[in-house]
Amino acid sequence: MPGGNKNIRPEDNPKPFEKGESGNPNGRPKGYKQIFNEAITDDERIAVVRMLIEKAMDGDLKAADMIMNREEGTPIQRTKDESGKPPLIINTLMTEAELKKKLGV
Repeated sequence: MPGGNKNIRPEDNPKPFEKGESGNPNGRPKGYKQIFNEAITDDERIAVVRMLIEKAMDGDLKAADMIMNREEGTPIQRTKDESGKPPLIINTLMTEAELKKKLGV
């Protein structure tokens, strides 16, 4: 079956989308953000942020990640550097001598 979920048998999915074909050609309905913004008050927004902060302070890593990604931006995850080689991963638990040895310095 071209494109689509490989776990679905073709006979169970009579109208699979062709490659490059959208399942939602018209996109998100117009006014979606406005409808959302009208549905939640500023006080509710503040309550959600406070709840996330409380969870993060209690050790919830997912909540902490959500806060940091919105505050600092999601980190770029490179799989290759400019030369096409995989990036150098540095173990921050290494001593300086171990790092120099690994780098051949």
